Amino acid sequence: MKNVIAKLVALVSRKPSTEKAIAGITKALDHLDAVVEHEKAQIARLDDKITLAAKKRLDAFTRRDRAAQVADRFAQLVA
Repeated sequence: MKNVIAKLVALVSRKPSTEKAIAGITKALDHLDAVVEHEKAQIARLDDKITLAAKKRLDAFTRRDRAAQVADRFAQLVA
């Protein structure tokens, strides 16, 4: 009975082959390529946010400097 079960398991179980190994490796590489593309897209989105934030920051510095300049001129007029 054990022998019959062992034969049945051997018949049903997966048999290793070069084609199966290559298929598995190819599937893993495809998955890794998809991860790389996803991360590239995420980096691009973050770069866009950083660029926009840097522009807003520069604009804020410009407004601050202009306001300080106007305030100094008013202070000179009042003095």
